[in-house]
Amino acid sequence: MKISSFSRRRFLLYASLSALVTLTSACSSAPTPTVASAPTPLTDAPAATPITTAAENIVTYNGSGFTPAEIRIKIGDTVIFTNNSTESVWVASNPHPVHTDYPGFDSKKALAQGESYSFTFEKQGTFGYHNHLRPNQSGTVVVE
Repeated sequence: MKISSFSRRRFLLYASLSALVTLTSACSSAPTPTVASAPTPLTDAPAATPITTAAENIVTYNGSGFTPAEIRIKIGDTVIFTNNSTESVWVASNPHPVHTDYPGFDSKKALAQGESYSFTFEKQGTFGYHNHLRPNQSGTVVVE
């Protein structure tokens, strides 16, 4: 079972906060009273303090194309391509079928529903990509 990067982030944030509270309590010289409170449910809402991670650069596939069709990122950023469709998708750089515009930018296999492929862009430029299984479905990554 794959865990999404966003779920891992939420878990790590929760675990870090729990560890910090435990460490702070252990270092305190005076006993700290225990106050019972209802647990705060985890939601998909963004954290109060923004964390810059690759998970913010997400492109989804819905069966008829990619959303967003164009994404702008910085050099060194990672884009995560997630299949939200019941149809398979194979993300690959242009041109079809050789994928040579950005060598390595190729999932090398079809992604089933719920699967993701991530790629880190290490050079500046505008890079077209497509669904290798349906080459007319395409998008663009602009690396600034």
